[in-house]
Amino acid sequence: MRILSVDIGSTWTKGALFGTHRDGLRLLGRAQAPTTAHLPEAYYRVERELLKPAVRQPSEAPAKGRRTTPGMNPGSEAGDPDDLRVTWSSSAHGGLAVAALGLVPDWTLAAARAAALSAGARITGVYSYQLTPRDLEHLNAEKPDILLFSGGTDGGNQHYVSHNARMLRGLTPETVIVYAGNRDAAAEVADLLGDRPMVLAENVLPDLREPAPESAREAIRGVFLDRIVEGKGLSELVAHTGSAPHPTPLAMLEYVRALGETGRLGRFLCLDMGGATTDVYSHGEATSAEQAIASAGLPEPVTRRTVEGDLGMRVSAQAAAAAARPWVERLLAGRDLPIAGFDAWIQAVQADPARLPATPGELAFDDVLASACVGAAASRHAGRIEIVYTAHGPTELRRGKDLRGFSSVVCTGGFLSRGGDVRPAFSIMPFDERGRIVCTPADARVLFDRDYLFPLLANARFAAPEAAVNAGIGALQAQ
Repeated sequence: MRILSVDIGSTWTKGALFGTHRDGLRLLGRAQAPTTAHLPEAYYRVERELLKPAVRQPSEAPAKGRRTTPGMNPGSEAGDPDDLRVTWSSSAHGGLAVAALGLVPDWTLAAARAAALSAGARITGVYSYQLTPRDLEHLNAEKPDILLFSGGTDGGNQHYVSHNARMLRGLTPETVIVYAGNRDAAAEVADLLGDRPMVLAENVLPDLREPAPESAREAIRGVFLDRIVEGKGLSELVAHTGSAPHPTPLAMLEYVRALGETGRLGRFLCLDMGGATTDVYSHGEATSAEQAIASAGLPEPVTRRTVEGDLGMRVSAQAAAAAARPWVERLLAGRDLPIAGFDAWIQAVQADPARLPATPGELAFDDVLASACVGAAASRHAGRIEIVYTAHGPTELRRGKDLRGFSSVVCTGGFLSRGGDVRPAFSIMPFDERGRIVCTPADARVLFDRDYLFPLLANARFAAPEAAVNAGIGALQAQ
């Protein structure tokens, strides 16, 4: 069996042709093309390149100097056209934009955000408690694809939910409302908002013991197919391939989960850097020693994802330079690089997102931007530890996921795939603005997906689950 895997990204559309081989995959070909406004155009270019007739016989040796990927055997045979599986994904144009509305940020809102992020969406706004006219004004200006409307445990107080539903009658009709709050308020919400695009899902936080994001996640995926596929030209590819796209971040989340379940990477962090976002994935349960630390908030999932829409290397370069400024300034000072030169490089990249560094100076500035994105994104993903004072004296209180004992950091995507030690970026800001310890990895080995295969293997996993996981682990290279 051959597998054609294509990922439509914000800047580049990447593809690979794999063949099943024993308990893994062999790489038969790679291709990429710049993503254009008409998204299918780049897909067709990649597909034509990968499925064109072979120019040499399968028995011939690979060309001298051709790069091979550990864990895979290269080849170029065209194979049986009837034995081809096509699987593809898309995160182009930033993917699905979701705003989250809940009550107490540490509880229902956290559960809503978890549902949105695990569905492959990106969070554009967060609103809590009672929605105000100014909040509604901001929402209408943002025009997110979805408003994930949560609030309250089942059987709990309905006052805030009722108020927010009334306010949302003024929400722009371009935004679909997914209601995933107190089920006792669902009928009233439906009555108040029934004349506008809306989907009812199960409560993301039915009680305070554990979130339940699955129903909301499926609802968001349904809107993804409607909004991204129909609204951004991908319906043409659905007809062409006979299959719907996977949201790239969701495919990657499931792939990271599958990698983690093998136990071969230990507890690990995965950094996926793109032109528009930096996605961070973590897989691992807390140890008994970590569980002994008092914690606040919802239980952390074993596999977690965060996406930073303002931390990207090309489309979001200007936003990243601003959002990660503390990291940028420290990195520039440590390398004796001028801030003015860095800012000029960011302006050039923002004007031409396809531009790549052409001089040693530009390469150094790009490296600073990448390291800053890594540091800021990992910091946002990681939990915090603060000292609180109780009747028994000072004690540690943890919020979020403690990554300090994680054994591996996997780097994939663009700049990160090309190598370089990312670990110093974790320690640039050891404390946050409130003086809390930032729980990023402290002593982890760094592994690189140097051929940037993970998003493509994540797609291939839908056709050959075990083989794609084995291929991904085999493709990782140490520093």
